[in-house]
Amino acid sequence: PPPAPPPPSHSHYEKPPCQEDEAQVHIQGLEGVVCSPKCDGSSCPSDVPSGTTARPQCVLQDQSGDRYCALSCLVGGCPTGAKCRHNGLSGICMYDEGSSPTVVRLIDGGEPYTINV
Repeated sequence: PPPAPPPPSHSHYEKPPCQEDEAQVHIQGLEGVVCSPKCDGSSCPSDVPSGTTARPQCVLQDQSGDRYCALSCLVGGCPTGAKCRHNGLSGICMYDEGSSPTVVRLIDGGEPYTINV
């Protein structure tokens, strides 16, 4: 039989450069950038970076209505190098560098975030 394919070397929700199935997202009103996969219905990939306790949730939406997953946090639990950035009660794990051109917003309660994908 052929050898098994190697496991992916990176998880979702890491610092850019992003995987092929992720968009590099900037949330208006918050500093930073994050790699966000599109939601599959309301579910999100669960392969988070090692040591992460923040939960992947389908909480972002762009101007065309496409929905994206992000690591939702309250205080911490973000991957190494990421910070829990807040605009209201909900927080999103964000990395400090990079930017990109598409707009998305938080859809999980509170004021929507506008994000750039």
